[in-house]
Amino acid sequence: MAELSAAKVEILRDLVAMAPDAVVFMLEDRLSDDTSSDGALAAVRALVTHEATDRRVRNSALSPVAALFRPAAAGQLTFPSHALRLIWRGLKAEAPDQVREAELFCLRFNDDEDPPRVFDDLCKTAAEQLAAGEQTDFAAAAQACAKANDEGVAALVGCLELSRIVRPATRRLADWVRRMNSESTALVRLHYRDACALEADGGIHFFEMLAAQMSEPWQILRIISAVMDKPSETYLAASEMASFADRVFTDIDQQLTIIRGFDLAGGEAAARSVAQAVRRASNQIAEFEDSVRMAGGPWAQRLANQKKSLALAVESRLKDVSKVVDLALPTQSLRYGARMVKAAPKLTTDPDPVQIARALTLLNFADGVRAEADGAGFGAVRTKVFEALESRMDTYVEDLLDRLRSGDGDPPERLRAYLEAAAEIVSASRDEKSAQIVRRRAAAA
Repeated sequence: MAELSAAKVEILRDLVAMAPDAVVFMLEDRLSDDTSSDGALAAVRALVTHEATDRRVRNSALSPVAALFRPAAAGQLTFPSHALRLIWRGLKAEAPDQVREAELFCLRFNDDEDPPRVFDDLCKTAAEQLAAGEQTDFAAAAQACAKANDEGVAALVGCLELSRIVRPATRRLADWVRRMNSESTALVRLHYRDACALEADGGIHFFEMLAAQMSEPWQILRIISAVMDKPSETYLAASEMASFADRVFTDIDQQLTIIRGFDLAGGEAAARSVAQAVRRASNQIAEFEDSVRMAGGPWAQRLANQKKSLALAVESRLKDVSKVVDLALPTQSLRYGARMVKAAPKLTTDPDPVQIARALTLLNFADGVRAEADGAGFGAVRTKVFEALESRMDTYVEDLLDRLRSGDGDPPERLRAYLEAAAEIVSASRDEKSAQIVRRRAAAA
């Protein structure tokens, strides 16, 4: 493969520079094998590797604020993503020695080491340059922030100044989330007090910066709860921290919309996505109940309604299990004597793969919400549905096996196809071991 021209390399460099972190790191991984070490790909590989390395240094040095550069979302503190690139380029121009020191540290960094002072120095320099707005890149970054939000520049300057307080807090964040004991409570309150003393909006910016570091941002409620000594809903609703609770309420509503819109035609991916929405909503409701003292006010009522809506939405889908399995494994009522009627397999046509797929989708969803069932209030319905399904599948499989052994009337190929469909449903509703037993018995019949 011919080598790329200098002009094409420059175009690629600009494209990679504008790409999100996830894309750059994905490209680095894809180009890491030996097939990209020659020809034109070698130049691309070198370019991507350099950019990925540079971003790791940038994200480490500016880690307290880096996560805030993300798509805008209602109620959240965010800054335009390209402003971070401009700030880093400005730091390279205005503080090259500090950037080089940060690079050298990142080359030998391990998780046990405390971050170097130069990281905080770079954040301080960025705050000063952004406030001054004289250097070209910093002026462009300030303009981008101001365009996105009237208070954007002042907020970003404040967050950069808070970095020296937030950075050590983020290193303890996982422990705080896992277990908030008396020592952790004292530490987080100390960090919060220092943040409030540093700038007017230091308190709320402190929580915004911590929340941005969390994979489950609603867990910031337990940090707020520790600082405010598990506030009542009335107190929290009247404070500047009310926006964090509002976000949780809004997100729960969004998850409920996803759950209600569950389409069985979406297959396994849809089942996973909706089960994740159930987990997310359930976890947020539990987080709210653990972090805030409910006093029967509007928040308590709203949370109760959301919890009820979640349970009803999931129960509605669980109650569809019998109907959906009926379509995948149809039955007919046969009369045995004057008073005895039994549901037996109806084998007038071959199994319908579409209906089987729909049944498996719903059962995968039902399995995916098992851990949340009791806490979210739909455990009793789930248990009842699965007990009925287990009994029904045992009878259905035995009927199919009896017909297969008798060799009387039904095409054996169709019987075996239904037994395989039944095994798939048993696997999804019970376990794979039980499904393998069905398959072995079918093979031996």
